[in-house]
Amino acid sequence: MAQPHETSHSVVSRSAWIDAAKGLCIILVVLFHSTLGVEKELGTLTWMHPVIEWARPFRMPDFFLISGLFLGARIAWPWRRYLDAKVIHFAYFYVLWFNIHFVLRLKGVIADVGVNGALLQYLRGYADPFGSLWFIYLLAVFCIVVKLLHGQVAWMITGIGLAAHILVPHTGVFIVDEFVSRFVFFYVGYAYAPVILKAARHTATAPRTLIVTALGLWAVANTLGLLTGLAAMPGFELVFGAAGIAAVITVCVALTSGSFASRSKTIPGTRLGDALVYCGKHSIVIYLAFTLFMGPARALMLKFAPMLNGGVVAILCAAAGLLGALALHWLVRRTSLAFLFERPAFFRLAADAFSSKDRRPVAA
Repeated sequence: MAQPHETSHSVVSRSAWIDAAKGLCIILVVLFHSTLGVEKELGTLTWMHPVIEWARPFRMPDFFLISGLFLGARIAWPWRRYLDAKVIHFAYFYVLWFNIHFVLRLKGVIADVGVNGALLQYLRGYADPFGSLWFIYLLAVFCIVVKLLHGQVAWMITGIGLAAHILVPHTGVFIVDEFVSRFVFFYVGYAYAPVILKAARHTATAPRTLIVTALGLWAVANTLGLLTGLAAMPGFELVFGAAGIAAVITVCVALTSGSFASRSKTIPGTRLGDALVYCGKHSIVIYLAFTLFMGPARALMLKFAPMLNGGVVAILCAAAGLLGALALHWLVRRTSLAFLFERPAFFRLAADAFSSKDRRPVAA
């Protein structure tokens, strides 16, 4: 199959809806972790639990598909350059933030499993992703696998990915199970980027009534699928995931193209759309750092404001995680701590061979 991605990269990089979709996904991810954390502390479910469960069919599938959209423009690069941009890039931030998170949790880990157990957990973190950082780890793995598969027949690889998602049993090894479950979404984003981008352009010009009706029907179907358990069944899980991805793209295209607001050239989208775009541009920054602020916020609120509803606490903790991560990035970006979110030249392969636009921060 011909690889059209190189010619489509300029379109990908200019599409605000892509950043908005990443922004929506990272907000849902933070809400997910925040809600589960509050519920664990309270020992009971909150009214936010059905909300995060409602997003389960599409939350991570959409995140991986959107991540795959950007791969095509770099897939034909020589291995050395490709590894630097798409593998070492993610590996650097995984190792750095794995160590940061582990040190912050070390006291509790030692209390639970002892010093020897903590050492084993630390060493295992390099082979089995640690906490919420598994997404960063898996992106690096996916980029290697797709590079190895470059030039193969796309529909055949897609079919294998679909079959593996449905048929391969869970092994109990986290990284293996997540690879089998998520790879097909990342690969579809990469292999069919032109098709996805074309569909998004058509959505941008669709009548508002049609958009609202389609989203309403999807919302009902997604709800019924979750209530009946159909959305979690092998095979059907993929259908509901694909439908949710299409819905997220539709919402984000509408918000950033003006379908839900003024079409004035000076107002390209709603304030919500602008906020999602900003979060999307900094999605990995948020992913890396949100737990640094979410955990303390939860502890403080549960201790000093026990009258607050658990669902409200979950939302406030999520907001603390999002805003805290963005504030940290803004504060350190021009300081000696910039290495937290921007890979230093020392950790690059042949850094002098790259142009300045390739020396991008993790937020890019």
